[in-house]
Amino acid sequence: KVLREEYSGEGKFNVMITHYDLIMRDKSFLKKIHWYYMIVDEGHRLKNHDCALSRTLVT
Repeated sequence: KVLREEYSGEGKFNVMITHYDLIMRDKSFLKKIHWYYMIVDEGHRLKNHDCALSRTLVT
């Protein structure tokens, strides 16, 4: 919630550490940010390219 309220443009932060539930909950907000790199500690979920997390991260 704080991130969504405080984020006012590119360059506000360099790294965000999150987890599956927050990615899925905040996906519409996260899609607005141009990510150069994204590190996801959900490798076991990403093996399935058709899972919701994979589709969310790719779009």
